[in-house]
Amino acid sequence: MARNAYKDHHQRIQLVSLIFRSTITIKMEPCFLTASQAAKLYETGELTVTELAISTLGRIKARDDSVRGWAYLDEELVMKRARDLDSIPKAARGPLHGVTIAVKDVIYTKGMSTCLPSPTDC
Repeated sequence: MARNAYKDHHQRIQLVSLIFRSTITIKMEPCFLTASQAAKLYETGELTVTELAISTLGRIKARDDSVRGWAYLDEELVMKRARDLDSIPKAARGPLHGVTIAVKDVIYTKGMSTCLPSPTDC
């Protein structure tokens, strides 16, 4: 009898777990997604690179006055590249397609200012 009680209790926990997973929806800003999460959403069409770029730029605008993490940011270039990436057919996309990255300001990057050897050079 104790074994049946355990089995019944276990089945109820599984049912509650299934109900819980299906009834809670958390809307996360795309800028907080991991690369793997974003890649899955790109594959299913639930997210575009442009949407991720808009979210990321919004987060930067909201926080950069206090964080001051960006020596150089070209929003127009970010949006152009995002649109370009969205136009690539899904079959031609690589595993890091559309993943947002930041490049440290001491790395030489064509067309962008570099703060090397010191921040006063920016």
